[in-house]
Amino acid sequence: MKKSILSQILVCLPFFLIGQTPQLLQDLHRPVAHDFSSTSNSFFNAHNKVIFGGTSTISEYGIWEFEQDAATLISEFPSGYSNLVEAADGFFAVEGYDNMKYWLIKHDGNPAVSRIVADLSTNFQIGVPEIVVLNDKVYYTNSQQGTGFELWCASGIAGSDYLIKDCTPGSGSTLPVDLTKADNMIYFRGGTQGQQLWCTDGTSSGTVQLFNFAQINFNIQAGSLKTIGDQLFFLVNKSSGETEFWISNGTVNGTIKALDVQAVSSSYFQAFILNGKYIYLAKGIPYYGDEWITTDGTPGGTEVLFDLSGPENSYFREGNCARTVLNGEFFFFYLQASGALDFYKSNGTTTGTQKLKTLNASTVSILASTKQQFFFLLHKTNYDVELWSSDGTEIGTEIIKMIGNTNYLPSGYGCAAADSSILFRIWLDEPEINGLPFCSNGTPQGTYIIKGAPAPYLEGSSPKGFVQGANGAVFFSGQGENDLTCVWGTDGQIALEVTQLDTFGGFIYGQFGTPLTTTSGKALWFSDKNTLNVFDEAGALSQIMIPADFYDSWSNGPGGDVYFTTTNPRGIWRSDGTVNGTFEVIATPPNSVFYGLKMVGDSLFFAQAIIQIGGADYLWVTGGTGSTTLALGPLLESGSSYRFANIDGHLSYTSSADPDSTDLYVSGYPILNFERFYDYFFAGVAIADSQLFVLSPRIYSTVDDYYFSLWVEENGQPVLLRNFKSVAGYKAFSSGPQYLLNTLKDKVVFGAGLTKDNAELWISDGTTGGTYEFRDLNPNGSSNPNNFIRYNEQFWLFTANDGTEVAWWATDGTWSGTFKVASLASLKDYFIPTVENAYLTGDRLFFSMNDGITGQEPWVMVLEDSLVLSTITPLLKTNDLNVWPNPAKDCVNLTLKNQCCILAQLEIFNNAGQVVFKQKMMLPEKGPLTIRFTQPLTGIHFLKVTTENGKTWIKKLLFSE
Repeated sequence: MKKSILSQILVCLPFFLIGQTPQLLQDLHRPVAHDFSSTSNSFFNAHNKVIFGGTSTISEYGIWEFEQDAATLISEFPSGYSNLVEAADGFFAVEGYDNMKYWLIKHDGNPAVSRIVADLSTNFQIGVPEIVVLNDKVYYTNSQQGTGFELWCASGIAGSDYLIKDCTPGSGSTLPVDLTKADNMIYFRGGTQGQQLWCTDGTSSGTVQLFNFAQINFNIQAGSLKTIGDQLFFLVNKSSGETEFWISNGTVNGTIKALDVQAVSSSYFQAFILNGKYIYLAKGIPYYGDEWITTDGTPGGTEVLFDLSGPENSYFREGNCARTVLNGEFFFFYLQASGALDFYKSNGTTTGTQKLKTLNASTVSILASTKQQFFFLLHKTNYDVELWSSDGTEIGTEIIKMIGNTNYLPSGYGCAAADSSILFRIWLDEPEINGLPFCSNGTPQGTYIIKGAPAPYLEGSSPKGFVQGANGAVFFSGQGENDLTCVWGTDGQIALEVTQLDTFGGFIYGQFGTPLTTTSGKALWFSDKNTLNVFDEAGALSQIMIPADFYDSWSNGPGGDVYFTTTNPRGIWRSDGTVNGTFEVIATPPNSVFYGLKMVGDSLFFAQAIIQIGGADYLWVTGGTGSTTLALGPLLESGSSYRFANIDGHLSYTSSADPDSTDLYVSGYPILNFERFYDYFFAGVAIADSQLFVLSPRIYSTVDDYYFSLWVEENGQPVLLRNFKSVAGYKAFSSGPQYLLNTLKDKVVFGAGLTKDNAELWISDGTTGGTYEFRDLNPNGSSNPNNFIRYNEQFWLFTANDGTEVAWWATDGTWSGTFKVASLASLKDYFIPTVENAYLTGDRLFFSMNDGITGQEPWVMVLEDSLVLSTITPLLKTNDLNVWPNPAKDCVNLTLKNQCCILAQLEIFNNAGQVVFKQKMMLPEKGPLTIRFTQPLTGIHFLKVTTENGKTWIKKLLFSE
């Protein structure tokens, strides 16, 4: 190919391979920082880094990490999160995924990905579950049938969750709230109105009720539980309106009233610990405003920090001061009757409470403090919003920068501090900066909108649509540098040579950027709605301009040409990759549109939607010309968006029959109606020995939670075989019947499980007894068998995780006939490699994989003779690379069986990917080849051997000092 790009071999991956050697084609795309399109209100600090949710212009919603003025995408969870709590090696958080349903997630350090620890799927009527970490375990409120809402615990491992104690025996609920961590225990409120005080050390016997204030008709003030060591301080509101200050040491006898105190403020209640004292916001006397009260639990140690009862002051403003402590002092604001803001600081004593400055502003948003500065936003009377900071002195309280302008009270702000900088977001009247994150280090030049870039292991070109062209070439699409959509091609003779054929960005019809090929080997794709790009078998790139706009769908069709639908004008076009061979085949009738092209056998099927009230939708078929095009009849339901599928040579599509059921059409079979299906995108449809199998979409039941169902068709009715809690590789699909069922003679094989976190290999012959798990590849977890690719009539290739690594496997549907073909990547503490979009052509298997280092990139594997499927034996090591001594010092020996007298390129890379040795040498006829080093090497290296026949071996090589 022209303009070839030398491929880069991933050298950091430990290869302990059997037979085949997977190769990284090329790291096509590296992280690039982009503007955010939105961020959440939730900002948290974990390990001196700010964690927040957001969406950049090139990434879906995810979790971001801010450190040293840079934001990095560290997790791609799709929903919002809250209640983040720092753990020893990362953090726990709560993710909402449905109405009053949540996941408990764990994120393990950096780099890392988030994983679901527990499914809090029962309706949580008391709000988002609170979480707290004690001794590396997370505690939270959850429920199950028979026990109600109680206190649960989990480690960071999926499935580790368990009920600590049914504190209210039976189906009643304790409803733990205000979970508050002490040094060796957790305090919380319980009961319908939170009137019970509880504590736990994490064991059932150590979970006790300390006091039930419902017995005396008192209430524990929400948000008042605060601790010093294992000592708890809290406020109790009496039915008479008075307030009491209580203490507890975690025992029943040690839970006592300390003294009567001033009644709490109901408007802006705040409480926190400062310098060993309990500080809270109380009602002023005679209730003109609010007052800060500090107490150590004794009358002599209780005082009013600042009396707001005088008429000269109007009211307290913004009391979220727990986040604003700096050098043993906290900051707060009072709004005068004149409209000016008084800025105060206090160390928790009356004498240590003083005004720093009077500020000309209508209101203030308290942000956060670093170790050196306290930051806040002033909202001026002229609608300007200014960022200020203070070091705790009058002269050190000054404006940093004017942020923007608004004619309403700014809302939706959030903030947290990281080392010497803060990160915050605010909604203003300026659309270009609305909701974007600012960072500031306390200087004007150091205050600006930040961009975000994904961590390398979460980035990649995300290749898709592998398709074969002329002379063994393979084409695919994927992101390139600067996040532009690219079309790439490989040389059929040199598997690791990749060429960038085209680059285009911002094309709304992204699906047209995936190449299709014609029988002549030309690769076709669309770079915009009117331009068809052609890469011919000679390696030349050209363009064909189309006098219409591409619309909805395109497909290979009769004669091996490419067909696509258009609008302006509407119709179906055909192209063989030449100007004269590109023309309209069928003109769309008035007031209608064609869409949903799908090739089945020698015919191309598509739908026609009538664009008028009460219009019908029709199924059409064409042989590639106007004279061979005819309408077959109306589709199942008008007004639906049909996406057709080719199921083992049968046309298939689905339709929503009513709000609670779905119809499935497969040509040659009766129409099947499935009740209680709310989603008409099936997880799998397959035909084995004329038996129709159907795997349902994910369904929710109040009794069984979420589950999948396997059905067969008998006498025109669906018959249930078995329900599954998990299906391997399941995603939220957006097109017609999927391919998670794989036909193997008279059976189907697939990945599924009876629990929600364990999918293994299953098989079904269409009977209940003949539907069973035939191989557990990962006894300690889920192997998640996925990416099934048919190798021949007897075997399927697929990917699976056996608990130590992700690898390609083969199966014939029996235990003994299931074996590992080639290792892909070892499991890391923080990452499980992901494989997608597999494509087999000849002996080359292309696929997209994220190995946890380079991101989602294209890989290839050449299937050698060692894959002896007919004998159903483990792979042979006939071409094994042997290296010794290992660890090495000043020389290393190698032998490569069955590769004697062949010229080979020898390269040694260090752990950073740098080449430290490179030389071409002839492999000897007998004995080892010795490599001597003139310079000393130390640490982890990788030896790569590439023979002149294009084969490659990689071995991990250690050098001792």
